[in-house]
Formats: sequence, structure tokens, C-alpha cells
Amino acid sequence: MSFGLYPITLSGIRNTVFRSEFFENGDSFGKRFPLYEVIGLYCFCFFLFTSAAPGVIFDTDFHTDCDDDNALAVLHALADKNECVIKGIMCSDPDARIGDIRAINEKYGRCDIPIGLFNHTGGKTIHNATALYRRLLSGSPDKGIIIISVGYLSCLENLLKSDGDLYSQNKGIDLVRKKVLRWSCMGGDYPDGHEWNFRHYANSAAYTVANWPGKVIFNGYSIGHDISSGGCENRCRRSSWDPCAVLAGIRNPGDYWDLVTTGNNDVSTDGSNVWKEKPDKDHAYCVDESKWSDRQIAELLNELMCASPARHGCNPTVLYTSLPERKNGQLPGMRNRWITSLFTRSSMERRDIPDRFTCEGKPAKNSGGNFGIVIMQRTRHCNTIEP
Repeated sequence: MSFGLYPITLSGIRNTVFRSEFFENGDSFGKRFPLYEVIGLYCFCFFLFTSAAPGVIFDTDFHTDCDDDNALAVLHALADKNECVIKGIMCSDPDARIGDIRAINEKYGRCDIPIGLFNHTGGKTIHNATALYRRLLSGSPDKGIIIISVGYLSCLENLLKSDGDLYSQNKGIDLVRKKVLRWSCMGGDYPDGHEWNFRHYANSAAYTVANWPGKVIFNGYSIGHDISSGGCENRCRRSSWDPCAVLAGIRNPGDYWDLVTTGNNDVSTDGSNVWKEKPDKDHAYCVDESKWSDRQIAELLNELMCASPARHGCNPTVLYTSLPERKNGQLPGMRNRWITSLFTRSSMERRDIPDRFTCEGKPAKNSGGNFGIVIMQRTRHCNTIEP
């Protein structure tokens, strides 16, 4: 019998430390309830009600779409329900909107979540993603981490290829095998497709899927495409590819979708994928509308992402983070497009903006709280603070 990550056997307690002989000499309570049974019952209740929620590492590109924002809101909502603990956030795109991530974490009262960036050299507030992955995994119980990826697989490829370091002597692939319970991946389409997340950093996708040493649950393009969520006042209404991957990673995906559990996901170096019957790996994919309807999933996601945070803000060490330096007057990687994000002006805390923050090359002004990134307000990303 075991509970959570901590095994307990009543016979082990009886045979090692606690013995009923302690209650000899006519102790009626001891005859009825030997000490080992009392201690065993106590341990049963303790671990039943206090078993730790799994740790989660959220791996996202957080760049080109606002369903990443909605997915992070769903993850925070599940953490508010004590269904998981957010250990870290990895950004697989070097141009990720880290300012948005910090704003969302602040909104949910979790400013202390470390953030890692793909191929970043590391700094005071942003970590190298591979180093952060290795630190978080090595400090976790065996099979104590769930990884949810909703972007490119660049960070995960680097993790698998990493060598031992000051955190662990294990190579990355062995660290994953030992510490990761499962990986929920939004990527590809099933039984075959050529989807965005696998097309970008396609070599990373092919390598990571082929060499992953544990259980993977794939959520394809078809799963979230027709699920429109985020319809409450301060959310981005969008297809729910990424929020569905969060739901499948934290909760039992079999409650919402049928799963194909035999075969394997074969990803080519051009990012296309096809499900093959052999060899049989520890791969599975969700089947669209096989149990819950798209409308039911949308209602569940809206309930989660639109719920009021259980916590109410925090004091971040650094408020918002800048994107890379401008080139030719434009922010690299943004294609000069308007940026959308999770929070409207009404949902952000009003505060003054220090003069050292700049927007479009000029000192930022207090605009009533709609600085940084604001959804549907057509506000450009302002450069704010150190990397």
C-alpha cells in the first residue's frame, strides 16, 4: 500500500520498530489497539491528506499567440486548487514575452517562480533554461515532476543532451528518466500532421520525441482548435491548444478524451509527424471529442482561467523584463505586429511607472495601468528593465 510518493506498509512498521509487546501487563487499550496499528492509522491519515501535489515545469514559446497566456492562467488556477505546484517556467523562444509571464505570475501572487530562457547566458532575473531544468529536476523527488510543453522543443532537446553538472552527475536523459512522472506535449496532429510547434525547431522536435525516456501524452492541433475559451472580461478568446495540454498534464486526460496508447509518434526533421503502430512506446495521444464535447471543455477552461486568483499580488524583485535591443527601430521577432496578452487595463493594478522605463524610445508615462502588454488595447511592448 502506498500513498503519493511515500510508501507505507503496516507490516513494516510492526516488524521493525513498534511491537504489541509494549502493551503487555494488562493494558486493555494495547490489547485492542496495538501501538503499531495506532501509528499505522495515523500515518495512513497523514499521508492521505497531506501528500504533496506534483511539481510542474511549464515550457512555452510565449511569443506568437495568446493561448500561451490562457494556458498559464489555467495552470495558476489548478495550483490555486492545490492540484499542482508551479516549480518553473521555461521559454523555448529567445524572443519570448517574459514581461507577460511576470505580469501573470504577479497577478496570481507567485512572483518567485523562476524563469528560464532558451540559450540564455543567465543573469540576475532570467536563467539559462537548461541549467534551471537541471536544478529543478535534481532537487525534486523521483517521479515528482510533470513537464507541460506548449511551444517548441528546443529547451527539452538541450536538457536531454546535457551532461552532469554541479546539480547532478546524471546526464540529462537519465535525470528525466528518474525525475519526470510524465510529459504533456502540445505538438503535432493525430494520426498525422505538420503542426506549428513541431515545424519550428523541427530537428529539436524530432530528437526530443524520439529519445524521450518516459511517458508522453500528445495533444494535437485538432484537440484545441475548435475549443474557444477565454471569453471572460479580461481574457483573450482563442482556440485552446495550450490550455488543453495543461488540463491533460495535471488531471487525468482519460477523464476528458479517449487515448490511443499503443504505437509511437514518429516526428520527421521537417516537423511533420505520423502515428505508427510499431514499435510500441510509452506514447499516447488524445482523441478529439471522444468523451467531453468541445463546448464542455471550453466551459471547464473558462471556469478555471476566469476564476479570481486565490492570492492577491506580490512584490516582484523585477517588475517587467525587456525584449532584446531594437534593430532598425523594430523589436526582433515580432514582425512589427501588435502584441496581445492576458490582462486588460481593468485587470491590472494601477501603479506609477518609474522614469527609467521607456516606451518607443521615450520615457514611459503613467497611463492608468496599461503599460507593458495589454490585451486588445493595441499597446506595443515597452522596453522595461534588465534582462
